[in-house]
Amino acid sequence: MRIDPPLPPDENMRRDAELLDGEGPPRGRLYRWRPYGLSLGHFQKEAPADWLRTLAPDEVRVVRRVTGGGAILHAEEITYAVAGPDGAFPFDGPVHRSYEHVHTMLIELFRSWGVEAGLETCRPHALKRHEQPFLCFDRATSMDVMAGGKKLVGSAKRRRGGRALQHGSILLRAHPAQPHSVGLLDLAPRPLAEAEIMEALHNAFEGLLASS
Repeated sequence: MRIDPPLPPDENMRRDAELLDGEGPPRGRLYRWRPYGLSLGHFQKEAPADWLRTLAPDEVRVVRRVTGGGAILHAEEITYAVAGPDGAFPFDGPVHRSYEHVHTMLIELFRSWGVEAGLETCRPHALKRHEQPFLCFDRATSMDVMAGGKKLVGSAKRRRGGRALQHGSILLRAHPAQPHSVGLLDLAPRPLAEAEIMEALHNAFEGLLASS
């Protein structure tokens, strides 16, 4: 699991696609976005013009992901990406199994910081198309990571050519364009340095992938 420097949105998506189309055992990356990005799900229509007007165009670039799901504003967050052979850990079993592997690991880490996170268990695995809000963090389905009734981690997956990719956004703090969201730094009972969070995430993912 490597830590990449903050990169432009199109380069981040290129590197995730490269992981998906690569070879070898499971591996991944943790990264930030500079400038900020708005990633659209693979099957989403273009972003509504009225919503885009809430963003500063010189600070946010729109890009399309290889995975499905709702749009994500990549601003005050950390993104993870893991890819490997489809059918091998952590992509073994039913389609939701890799979410369970990764999200359970993240919940344990968040709880070690005093953030009472847990898996959403009372909603369906997927929403019907007409029920899907534009933003990923305005949706909640089974296996999402929640805290205080708010979605804390949003993840999506893609299978292609015998491999699978899962990547997701870990919110650090609320952003004005997503005023109803909540992040780790909003919930933690003590100050957390972003470098501390990144290092802990790196070690946790290293441990997860080492068990494959």
